[in-house]
Formats: sequence, structure tokens, C-alpha cells
Amino acid sequence: MVSADGRPVRASCGLQLGADLSLDEARAQTRAASARMVIVCSGQDVERYVNRGLASWLRECRKARIALGAVCTGAHLLAKAGILDKRRCTIPWENLAAFSERFSNVQPSPRIFAVDDEIYTCAGGSSPLEMMLEIIGREEGASTAAAICQLAIVASLRDGAERQRLHAAARYRQSDFAGAGLSGNGGRSRRLQRRSPSRSQEKPHRIRLSPPENISHRLCGSRLFAGRSCMPSPFCSTLESGIGQRRKSSN
Repeated sequence: MVSADGRPVRASCGLQLGADLSLDEARAQTRAASARMVIVCSGQDVERYVNRGLASWLRECRKARIALGAVCTGAHLLAKAGILDKRRCTIPWENLAAFSERFSNVQPSPRIFAVDDEIYTCAGGSSPLEMMLEIIGREEGASTAAAICQLAIVASLRDGAERQRLHAAARYRQSDFAGAGLSGNGGRSRRLQRRSPSRSQEKPHRIRLSPPENISHRLCGSRLFAGRSCMPSPFCSTLESGIGQRRKSSN
């Protein structure tokens, strides 16, 4: 574990992690060719983080042909160091639009992880485990990766090319709304009701729910929800439904 000054670092959730090396000590080890892979981990507000020493170290690793990786928003730091130019990478879906605008020479993807010339990047959630097993399978063989799955109680693994998010049709099923119980004040029970009976039969494409790559996610993306760890999905659904209604009424 490496931190800028070798001291413990605290995650946004409050968890404190100890560090074994400072950045300067890690760079010395890199020059001694004792590192096989360097993985950058980051989370919220990665756009505001500036450390020229880190960018220089990452470029040194790349020049020495040390494998590089990034977990969650760590791809942002690799791109800022110029390592991802004309390379495929993965970043969490809620950061994808802003990342694409800032780094036009990079080829970001909404997949769970990506591998391009010894550069490994993945989204958050469970995707780091799947990327690590991909690396282990490449270096130690499929049997070793399968044994780790047994120990970790992992029944199956997703392919790296799979999407991070479910399709809209799966995310906004009718069963997600009909009959859902909520606990109100004083222990009273309420039910989520649709605005009109006619809306209950509409398919997701009829109310213009869009995939993550569509422009609608730019409308309710990082600009509106800057500083939040995720984008409120109900807001996206309401926004798209409203846009579809206005377009239909104008015609």
C-alpha cells in the first residue's frame, strides 16, 4: 500500500487504511525493478486531486513496462498522466460522460473491466474481483483462478465485456412499482401508485428510457449531481418521461 507521504489515508466512508510506503519510496523500488504491477485506487472527487509526483511515477512505471491498473475512478488519474491516450479503459458509468468530455483521446467503455496492452481498468462494486481473477487466470492459469473462486464462494464470473448497468427494461420493471410497500409516519403503510392507469401498460421504450450512452444521462450526470457518489435513477426516469410527454404533446 502506497500513500503520498506514507501515512494512513481515510476513505470517504470513514475507513482508515494503513500505508507501507510513501510515494518517494515506491518510486525508488520501481527504479530497482522490484514492482510487477501498480494499481491506482480512487473514489469521489478524483477530478480535484492533483499530485505531479504520482503522475510522474505512473509514467515511469509505464516506461519500465510495469503493468498498470486502476480501480473505480482510478482511470481518471491514469488519463491525467497521459497513459491512456488512444487506449481502451473502463470507468464507473456515472463518471463516463464527464470523463469522455475531458479526455477526448481516450476510449472509455461502460463495460465492467477493460484490458489494453498491460493496462487494466475496472469499475467499482464487484468488478475489481472479476478483473483480479482475469489477471490471475492470465498469469497463473484458469485452474488457479477457479480455485480462488471456490475459496471466495464465487459461483460464476461475468465476462469483461458485459455492461455495468442493467438494460432499462430490467431496471424499470412494472414489479418495481406495483405493490411496493413503504413505511410512513406512525408506522402507517403506503403504496406507490402510478400517476394514471394508462401509464401502467407502457413499455420502457414508450416513455423514452435511454441507455447510459444517450445524451439524457449527460442532462442528469455529474454536473447536476457533483459531489454525490451516484446518480439518482428515479430522477432519470422522471426526466425522460417528462421529455417524452412534452414531445408528444407538441406534435
